[in-house]
Amino acid sequence: RVPGMEFTMSEAKQTLKVLEQNCRLLRQQQVTFITALERTRENAHDRIKPVRTLAQVQNYLDNCCNNSTDKRVISLFLDVCNNLAGFCVKLDAMQSGTRSAGGILEQTMTLLSPTNDLSGLRAK
Repeated sequence: RVPGMEFTMSEAKQTLKVLEQNCRLLRQQQVTFITALERTRENAHDRIKPVRTLAQVQNYLDNCCNNSTDKRVISLFLDVCNNLAGFCVKLDAMQSGTRSAGGILEQTMTLLSPTNDLSGLRAK
């Protein structure tokens, strides 16, 4: 542990609250996000292959997105993913050796890795 870098329970609760707010906002803008991603993929001439990774979405945003609404909603999606990954890393450090979460943090961190293949995921 790095001194001064401890993640307290109150900080965890506050971070979770902000994450939940951003997730609600993204859920409300889900159709806008899908439209933005499709339009950006069209600009990239990349509509045949499925979107596989978060790094690919970041690349679309950085190089193929020319609409401010599209940039905003795709950035929101990537921010939620990055913030959730960071939150999981902090929680993992907080539990210091105990594995009471049943490996869910590790699974989530793997899922949120920029290079993890997401193409096989399906909504339930």
